[in-house]
Formats: sequence, C-alpha cells, structure tokens
Amino acid sequence: MQFLPTSIGHTGSLSFPVQGFVFAGTTGFQSPADDYAEDRIDLAAELVTTKANTFCRRVVGTSWQPMGVSDGDIAVFDYSKTPKVGSMVLARVGGLDMMKIVRRIDGKLFLTAPDQQVKALPVDEEQGVQILGVLTAVVKRFD
Repeated sequence: MQFLPTSIGHTGSLSFPVQGFVFAGTTGFQSPADDYAEDRIDLAAELVTTKANTFCRRVVGTSWQPMGVSDGDIAVFDYSKTPKVGSMVLARVGGLDMMKIVRRIDGKLFLTAPDQQVKALPVDEEQGVQILGVLTAVVKRFD
C-alpha cells in the first residue's frame, strides 16, 4: 500500500449542518433522540487531534480493506501520539511510507500488516524502519 501526499488546512474550519442522528440498527420504533439536532459539525474539530501534529495521506491500494481502510480513503495521522501495541501507524520503511500495525513479538516491537503472510518488521530506526504517526481517523467516500 502506498500513500500519496495530501494536506489538511490549518486555517479556518470546515463545517456542515447536522440534523438529528442516523442509527445503523433497526429497532422498529422512532428514537426519542431524533428530535435532537446540532446546528453544525466542524469536521476539522472532529478529525484533527492537534493541528500542528496532524497530517493526512490518501490511501492507494487494497491490502487494508480487512481493517476497513480502502483505496482512495484519506488517512489522518498524528505524529505526537505515542503508538501502542495494536495501534495502526504510518511507518517509513527504507524510504517508503506505508501503514502498519504495532505488535509485540517475543518482547520486541514489530510492524505488521493485516495479511499475516507479510513479514513483520522490527521497529529499528538504524535499519530505516521508523513510526511517523498514529492513525486517528479515516475519511471514506461512497459514491
């Protein structure tokens, strides 16, 4: 999976009107919360954890579909967050940026892929393997 560079605006905000909620389940009756409505939702406030530390990349490829990340999605990363075991991260491996999952194997940190057949890479900056940021959100488009 490769990433194409994108940028996120740090001036101003992008907001849209919000009217009520959309529930993913079917209950057979109307929810009392249907009458509740926010005036507007600021997407930058929802997606950006810290402005100075947030950056976006457009996903290219399909290997992350099992994790809900598809070709064309916009991945939002924060480089100030500390990755934990299980975190999805943007990693630089030999000069190539790719998305990986942080795992602990035999007491050491490794970067893995959703496909278990892909070799795990030890996190080792001296060997050209480093974590650039932690995935905080994914923006999808359905059309």
